[in-house]
Amino acid sequence: MRSLCWALMVTVTVGPGLGGCHGAKPPVVPLEPRLSFDELAPGLPAADNGYRLLADQPTVGRFACSLAVAKLSYRTDFAGDRLSLDDPFPTEQVYWAEQMRGVEAVRELVFLTTRTLKPEGADLTSLCDRARRLGAPLLLVYLPNRWGPNSGQVLGVLYESSSQQALATLHASATILDEEGQEASPDRKRGEHRQQDACYQAARAFEANTLACLRELMHRDSAPLFTQPHRWEQPFIERWWIRGWGGRPAR
Repeated sequence: MRSLCWALMVTVTVGPGLGGCHGAKPPVVPLEPRLSFDELAPGLPAADNGYRLLADQPTVGRFACSLAVAKLSYRTDFAGDRLSLDDPFPTEQVYWAEQMRGVEAVRELVFLTTRTLKPEGADLTSLCDRARRLGAPLLLVYLPNRWGPNSGQVLGVLYESSSQQALATLHASATILDEEGQEASPDRKRGEHRQQDACYQAARAFEANTLACLRELMHRDSAPLFTQPHRWEQPFIERWWIRGWGGRPAR
């Protein structure tokens, strides 16, 4: 009986902690230092709440094409500060797909994930090579950065995957203050607070900036002067109904 009572006491004491619950505060999202383009792409000129084209010469036959998207994260561990490949959440993929809806020049969005590329393999050569192997001539590398309770930004670079040439830098940031002029994280508030979430607003603005950048590149691109014939579209004289039996031309 004593052992049974002790088991009941343990169950009552430990049970709510395991079952978790009601009234529990959500985990605090750790803040990061405010990053710059030097962490993402050293030596490239930075964009400020928009995009900046680095290669503005006209192109031929670049579009339509697929776009690879690689999300990076800032991590601090025993190896020091580093950038690592991160898997975009399903909701993030939906937002990207919705932003590109109806853009015929972007045939497909290809998300690079840790299933196909090791997280530590976030160097530019590995990312561009993976994008090229997946049939995406363009690669967007972006880095979300939450540096305040309600301040966030997204840094990004658009590359040509075959040459690793940087085509544009992109940026979006937001800081939202409450009625008292203070930054208050919306994470602890109940209900819908996306309009007061700086990270959410910065992410949506960054997606819009990416689309605007791609549209300008599309305007600078022209169709190729000629196209290769499809293998099923043979010249008229070679079609089977023109030839007689045995492969000889019919008279």
